[in-house]
Amino acid sequence: METTKRCLLTFICLILSVLITYGNPDGSRDKSGPLYQPKKGNPIDGVRIGWDYSTLQQLSAKGGYPRSIRLQDYSVVAVYEDYKTGYAMRRSTDEGVTWSDPVTLFHSHEFTNEKGSTWIHIANSEIFQLANGDLLAACNYRPKTAGIAPFAIAIRRSTDNGVTWSDPQVVYEAQPRFTDGCWEPSFLQLPNGDVQVYFANEGPYIHSNEQEISMLTSQDNGMSWGGYKTVCFRAGSRDGMPVSKIVGDEIVCVIEDCGFVTFKPYTVRTKITDNWSLPVLADSPDRSKALADTIEDWVYMGAPYLGVLPTGETLLSYQVDDTRHADQFGDRVPYSTMEVAIGDKNARNFTRRTRPFPVAKGKHAIWPSVAVWDANTVVALASSNYGGGEAPCFIKGHVMRDLEIKNTTISEYPIFIGHYGKSNLRAGVGKDKKHLYVTCKVKDSELFSGEKGTQTGSGVYLYLDTTNSCLEEPAEGVYKIWCSYNGDIIVWKGNCGKWDIGKKAGIRVTSDIVQGGYVLNFSIPLKNSFSKENMRISASLSTKSYIETLVHSDEKKSCTWMKMNLYP
Repeated sequence: METTKRCLLTFICLILSVLITYGNPDGSRDKSGPLYQPKKGNPIDGVRIGWDYSTLQQLSAKGGYPRSIRLQDYSVVAVYEDYKTGYAMRRSTDEGVTWSDPVTLFHSHEFTNEKGSTWIHIANSEIFQLANGDLLAACNYRPKTAGIAPFAIAIRRSTDNGVTWSDPQVVYEAQPRFTDGCWEPSFLQLPNGDVQVYFANEGPYIHSNEQEISMLTSQDNGMSWGGYKTVCFRAGSRDGMPVSKIVGDEIVCVIEDCGFVTFKPYTVRTKITDNWSLPVLADSPDRSKALADTIEDWVYMGAPYLGVLPTGETLLSYQVDDTRHADQFGDRVPYSTMEVAIGDKNARNFTRRTRPFPVAKGKHAIWPSVAVWDANTVVALASSNYGGGEAPCFIKGHVMRDLEIKNTTISEYPIFIGHYGKSNLRAGVGKDKKHLYVTCKVKDSELFSGEKGTQTGSGVYLYLDTTNSCLEEPAEGVYKIWCSYNGDIIVWKGNCGKWDIGKKAGIRVTSDIVQGGYVLNFSIPLKNSFSKENMRISASLSTKSYIETLVHSDEKKSCTWMKMNLYP
């Protein structure tokens, strides 16, 4: 009897399950089908960088290997290899809009000794400001003729903010051969005041093709220097192009590690208190790949550079050749372009990669560096032939973080779109108890109107995830708003993975045409269903010829939109 009851109960549950899932009690099929479950995604929070095409400049008609720093007087300087004279420096007092005439810090010159004469080329420009305000400049001496003069690292110093400079001081000499030289100096100052210069060094390996990263220390602000210390070494290989920064309680040095099919950016690290007491060898836990993304072995990634934001996040630049060149085994450098990846506050897990320069296939942007000018501005620099001849170039990037919305009044515009062309968008957000306010300031010199009721021409798309659901597709609580430059509005709402036309429902937009563009002011009612703590926001800029979406954002995936923290 019990067995019969059990079987009957099981059968009834099965029938009910089928009816609930596939149909109605009267036997008709439920046209709605199974209950829709929106797809959740991993949120993209934290720093993203929007590169500003309108700031793209050349520092010189010819040259390469550019680097830049912000000085204590808030001016900025840039240095680069000048192929005619040696190593030049320029200064800007208006955030890189205009630059002073170049000053040559290291001159290419003739060298003569008992072995003969040779021309000394100047390479690998580097500049650094000490805590006391002094400037140190470094370069690599590269003799043209072998066997006469050594490859060397040379330094000059300025105690008056770059007005005058000391005579060049050679602080390290390798061998007088290209195969046993030294290269790529970079500076670091420790919290205790010690100054370090890092460089790639073949000098100790005259019987092999190996190379290490070496480091010299000065305890008197660069007046005198001690002997070199080995920072890292991979036996049978060539660690190269070191750049070190203080990250927390560590010294982190980014290098190109050549111990693979082709070069990859790696980090080596030591506690500040240890200060490279032992070299970081190939199997050391203090040596690790920099990028969090999986990279195929054949992809070339060389010439790394490291930056640290004032808020602690880290930046890694390098040159990469992946799909840009058909020959996976030839010379990859002439086809490479610059990338910048964003890392955490420990200089690990670099991801969210972007390519600052508009370099077409067949062109390049190489020997790059990234400079942190302030909390909101970074600069990418590279040698590029994108405009024709080889020249040192730079482009500004806007640092964007999760939004903190506290006030009704909009005074800051942290959202930036403008990498594809000279048109750009800056947006700010405010709120009160009843409304969310978004102001978009658009620079667009060629306003174009599509037909009324269509989302074409000059205008802005605004995207809102009102519950911070972080979805992989449009669903309930997610909205898209189009507004043309002259105020024509269309609203969509997410519905089961697609966009459906929605109602304006109190959304208001005012438009103002101004010189060089337009301004849109959105007023969006805050429904009871909206989150009171955080939402997500994104935008796209539409022009006559293209549409550009906020960096790292996908219009259908709210998990990729910027997080907005809302305050009561």
